[in-house]
Amino acid sequence: MINEGKELDIILFSSTGSFGTVYHTKWHGSDVAVKVLKEQDFHAKHFKEFLEEVAIMKRLQHPNIVSFIGAITQPPNFSIVTEYLKNGCLDKLLRRSDAGVILDERLRLNMAYDVVMSQCD
Repeated sequence: MINEGKELDIILFSSTGSFGTVYHTKWHGSDVAVKVLKEQDFHAKHFKEFLEEVAIMKRLQHPNIVSFIGAITQPPNFSIVTEYLKNGCLDKLLRRSDAGVILDERLRLNMAYDVVMSQCD
């Protein structure tokens, strides 16, 4: 686990959503993304759910899933740290006007195939 965020250097605000704000940061010289949860005053049930999400992310290892780096589990800095994706989330990437250049047709077909096959399991 990353200790209370003292090792993170914020480079740039990336985006905000319903659950938190994402920052592009540096951690030990590597680019990472840090999602700082909006809700910091967790009740016991929500804190348990947060820890369960962290535990699941720790176990997930797949080339098509963002890599988990660590978490800050001490208030007031509840956060999840993952690899930084320079092109942002897939949804935003697919909506870009230059998406066809970044993601050629073959790559898009492979991604669609992976999604369909994951639904068959």
